[in-house]
Amino acid sequence: MKLSLNRLEDMLLAQGCITKEQHNTVRQYIVSKRVSSTVAITDLKFMSLNEIYCAIAKTLKVEFVPINDRYGNLNDKVIALVSEDICKAFCVLPWEVKGNELKLLIENPQDMAAIKEVQDWSGKKVIPVMAVGKQLKNIIDHYFKNKNAKERLQTLVKQGLESVNPINTADTTADGTGPIVEFLNMLLEQAAIDRASDIHIKPNEKDVRIRMRVDGELREITRVSIGSLNTIISRIKVLSNLNIAEKRVPQDGAFTYKGKNCLLEIRVSILPSLFGESCVMRVIDKRGIDYDYVKLGMSEEDEIVFRKMIGRPDGLILVTGPTGSGKSTTLYTALKELNRPAVNIITVEDPVESPVKDINQIQVNSQVGLDFSAALRSILRHDPDIIFIGEIRDGETARIAVRSSITGHLVLSTLHTNDAISAVMRLCDMGIEKYLVTSALSGVVAQRLLKRVCPECSEDHRITSEEAVITGLAEGIVTKIGKGCMSCGNTGYSGRIAIYEFVLITKELRNAILNGATMDELFEVAKRNGMISLKDSCKDLLLNGITSCREAIRIIYAKE
Repeated sequence: MKLSLNRLEDMLLAQGCITKEQHNTVRQYIVSKRVSSTVAITDLKFMSLNEIYCAIAKTLKVEFVPINDRYGNLNDKVIALVSEDICKAFCVLPWEVKGNELKLLIENPQDMAAIKEVQDWSGKKVIPVMAVGKQLKNIIDHYFKNKNAKERLQTLVKQGLESVNPINTADTTADGTGPIVEFLNMLLEQAAIDRASDIHIKPNEKDVRIRMRVDGELREITRVSIGSLNTIISRIKVLSNLNIAEKRVPQDGAFTYKGKNCLLEIRVSILPSLFGESCVMRVIDKRGIDYDYVKLGMSEEDEIVFRKMIGRPDGLILVTGPTGSGKSTTLYTALKELNRPAVNIITVEDPVESPVKDINQIQVNSQVGLDFSAALRSILRHDPDIIFIGEIRDGETARIAVRSSITGHLVLSTLHTNDAISAVMRLCDMGIEKYLVTSALSGVVAQRLLKRVCPECSEDHRITSEEAVITGLAEGIVTKIGKGCMSCGNTGYSGRIAIYEFVLITKELRNAILNGATMDELFEVAKRNGMISLKDSCKDLLLNGITSCREAIRIIYAKE
C-alpha cells in the first residue's frame, strides 16, 4: 500500500500509539531485517495490523472497518453495483449504500483511479472506507468464489436434470461433461471446500433437499425438483457400481472423485424411502488427512500418555465415543507410529478407512460370511504382532479381542460408550469375565469433537450465571464466541478439535474392577490415578478461547 504519508512509525509516535523507545526499536528492526514499517511493528508485537490501519485512517480522516467483524454484513445487492472484474482488479468491495453515496471498502483511500472507476460504474458518489488489504482480498476472493458456484448450481437446477441419461455420464473426474456430471462435480467440489463430511440427498413429495454436514451440523445447500431424483441417484449408482434397476432394498457402494484441488473417496449409502431413494455420501478427502497428534488436538501431556499406552507389547487399548467423534483417526495415527519393519500389523475394518502401506487390511464382507469374528479367527494364524479391529460390536468379537491381547498381541479397537470408564462395564455386559477384562485391558481413551470458534469473527463472551452452573466455571470469566462471518458461513465456527479422556488401567483400578466397584467409584479411582476427564479438557479449551460455552454445553454437558 502506497500512501502520501510520512514514515509510518513517525506518524504512530505522533499519535501516541507507540513510545519513543518502541520507535527506535522499530527503526533498528527495519534496517537490520530490511522490512517495511508495518512488518516491523507487527513482528515486534507493538501493534496489530488492524490497530495500524485504524491509526492511518485517523490521519487520513476516513472511516476504518476491521473486515473480520464485517464478513456477515455483506449485501449481495450492494456488491452487484460494481462488476466482479473491477472488485478484483482494484481490490475494492462495495459495502453500504445511503442515498446516492456508496461506501467502498478499499485499502488505499487515496487511490483515485479505483474510486473514479467505481463511481463511473455505479453512478454513485464513492466514500472510501479503509480496510486491511490482505483481509479485503481474501473476502473478495471468497465471496465471488461462493457466489459463482451457487449461481452455477442454481442454473443447473433450473435447467432440469430429468432428461439426462446417467449411464452415458459415468466420468468420475472434473473433466466430465453434461448437466448431471457438472451438478454432482460441483456438489463434491463444494463439499471439499467446506470440509463437509457427508452429503445428504433427501426426497420429499415435491422436491429433493440437498444438505452437507459441516463441523458436525447439516446445512442446506439447495433444492431440486423431485423429477431430478432418479437421474441423480442413478448416476451415483453408476459411479458406485450399484444396481440401477433395484430400488426396493438398501445398497452400499463407493467411488473415487478426482477434482481440481481434491481427491475424494466417496462412500455411498442408498435407502428406499416414502418419496423415492434417499442417498448419503460420506466424503473423505484423501489429501486432507494428516495423522498427527498435535493436529488431532492432543496436548503434550495427552501425547505422552497415549504413546505410553500404545508402546506396550501387548494388551487391549480401546478408543470410545459416539459416531463421528474421530475414533478411527486417532487409531490410524497410532498405526502410523507403530508401523515399523519389525512388526506385522493386520486390521479388520468395515469399511477400510484408509489404505496404509505395509499393513494387511481386511475389509469385512458379511455377504460371504466374513464378519469381524470370522476374520479375527483367521488372522490369529497369520502371525500378527498388532491387531486393529474397526469396532467391537458383539460378545464374540470382544472375546477374541481379549483373548488375543492376553496371548501376546497388542489389540486396538473402538467402542461406543460415553466415557472411558463405561468401556469397562460394556465389556462386562458383553459377557467378558472381570478377571479377563483386568488382565487384557491396558488403557481406554474417550474422545469428542468440539467446534472451534472462528478466528475471523471471534469476540469476548462472559460466562453467564446459568452457564457457570452447568460448566463449573466462575461467572464472568471471559471466553470466546463467534459472531458469524463469511469465512465461517455465518456459523461462528471453523473446523473442529478433539478432546480426550485417558484412563490407564493401574493396579488400584484393576482391584476396584475385580471387587465390583460402581461406575462412580471407578471414576474416582481413575481420577486419583491421574485421569483428566472430558469436562476438565473442555474447560481448558474454553479458558483458551478455542471453543464456545454453547458448544461445550451441547457436546459435553448436554446429557446431565
